[in-house]
Amino acid sequence: MLKKTAPFLVIIAGCMWGAIGTFVRILSAMGLDNTTIVECRMFGAMLMLTAGLLIYDKRLLKINPKDIWIFFGAGFLCTACFNTCYNIAINELTLSLAAILLCTAPFFVVILAYVFFREKITPWKIKTLLLAFCGCVLVCGIFDRGATFSAYGILIGLLSGIGYAFLSIFARIAINKGYHSLTINTWCFICASLGLAFFTDWGQLGTLVGAAPLSMGGLLFLHALIGTAAPYILFTVALNYIDTGRAAILSSSEPVSATIMGYIIYHETLSVYALTGMVMVLAALIILSKPEVEEIRRDVGA
Repeated sequence: MLKKTAPFLVIIAGCMWGAIGTFVRILSAMGLDNTTIVECRMFGAMLMLTAGLLIYDKRLLKINPKDIWIFFGAGFLCTACFNTCYNIAINELTLSLAAILLCTAPFFVVILAYVFFREKITPWKIKTLLLAFCGCVLVCGIFDRGATFSAYGILIGLLSGIGYAFLSIFARIAINKGYHSLTINTWCFICASLGLAFFTDWGQLGTLVGAAPLSMGGLLFLHALIGTAAPYILFTVALNYIDTGRAAILSSSEPVSATIMGYIIYHETLSVYALTGMVMVLAALIILSKPEVEEIRRDVGA
């Protein structure tokens, strides 16, 4: 049964990731800053996954103390930072553009894998990278007549993709040491939430929660559940039945979901150039996610 539904689990996970932008804009409008919003999501997801592993298999929570640097790098330096950059991009750009810039991560992984693991950059990969780059240029609206865009937002959006790519590098190190993907995700969220705690506006958060405990608490809970905990669990379950490459392709529903939500909720529109660019980036992502490329796309968190 799960083998048949596994592809749908990945698609649902992608749609959930695509909903992050809506939560971010709602919470930003309430007065929360980007790091506080990310902290709420990381802390909530950490509690949910930790509780789940305690029930499912508490052995998955164990790590070698000597490997803590891996999870600190993956959690605080990568997960916390790229999510903060993504939140900023969401508020600076359209939801679709922010999502597609985040999805450039696999292309940066190709470059980083060459630097750190000496993986070959084949002519096929180079062509794919060029396709993705041209797509990003079109999506950014540079050729749209009379269009205005935030150069700062685009730069921050690209930084979110680079941060996500570095997360894949740390994750690969952890996987090579034999850690389960759930272990990696949980410890990423633990380290991310601990690191972000020093940059969180606890006073503003306490004021908002105190003024409306049920509604605000419920919103923060749904943000952590829908934006992080649930999609990672669904994705991890699906990986038991389908290969990583196919899962990566199906998870491309994330930018599509973000685009639809941006259109319906915020009346954001896309030009022909932007739509063409999005198709080019998604096509490059699909090509790059083929099994023979052997790239990690969604084994670990955003």
